[in-house]
Amino acid sequence: MDRPWDRQVGERTEWYLRFLTFLKLGPSRSVERAYRVWVGREDVPVDPAWEEMARIWRWEERARAWDEAGGDLAEVDLDEGISQTLVTQARKLVALIQQEIGRLLERASWGPLSDEEIERMARLVRLLAATRDIAAPRF
Repeated sequence: MDRPWDRQVGERTEWYLRFLTFLKLGPSRSVERAYRVWVGREDVPVDPAWEEMARIWRWEERARAWDEAGGDLAEVDLDEGISQTLVTQARKLVALIQQEIGRLLERASWGPLSDEEIERMARLVRLLAATRDIAAPRF
């Protein structure tokens, strides 16, 4: 059975993961909206590379096939390479979060943290807790 929403031959993992972001937005999806979800900001124009890759990898056509098949993201086959890529990226994120927490702790050794710094530390700790689950999968 042909499943055009699965990763295509030659499609790089990073772009397939971006396609999945596009896919999960539902029938009213757009490349612009997917890009903004991916970068976590609403106030940015879409990167032209996204539009180009969406055209090359036929995101609209593949998503339409997905919608017509009544697809469920739980059924998407994330091959080992993609799963490992997610884990690798999560581990990099954990390292960056830990580094920033270390900077704030060092800063605290000089004197009391500001309210903004305390809030930043709290956000980083929450993000670290969530990301560690991804970075240390239980396969």
